[in-house]
Amino acid sequence: MEGIGQGGLRHPLSIMDKSGLVERLMAFPTLAELPRGELEWLVEQGKLERHAAGAMINRKGTRLDRLIIVLAGGIPIHRDLGAGPRRVMEWRPGDVTGRLPYSRMTESRVDVRVDEDSEWLAVHETLFPEMVGKCPGCT
Repeated sequence: MEGIGQGGLRHPLSIMDKSGLVERLMAFPTLAELPRGELEWLVEQGKLERHAAGAMINRKGTRLDRLIIVLAGGIPIHRDLGAGPRRVMEWRPGDVTGRLPYSRMTESRVDVRVDEDSEWLAVHETLFPEMVGKCPGCT
């Protein structure tokens, strides 16, 4: 395991874990129609990240450098619109967020802290050129 800072851990996946993770991805309505080969590529190239409740995963102004598929927990977005922080958006299991191929968004606009234990599969932006060819359904 390798620490990634901001309260989370990045885990290498065993062959058994990879097979099970492909099955988990196939169960999400947002990903169910993707060919199995594309999901296998995501699992092969991605890193499993786990973050404990309360972990800061992005600070306002920091670069967004990976696509995220939420597996468990969630990623809430809070904004202070003058009356204190309020939840304005949230990604739940099966949702895809973060930096996406072809997206112009490059940095976090708010601090992001998970409020429950969360797990996701992350694909780093350096893999996006290959991803476009290998996983066109994800782009």
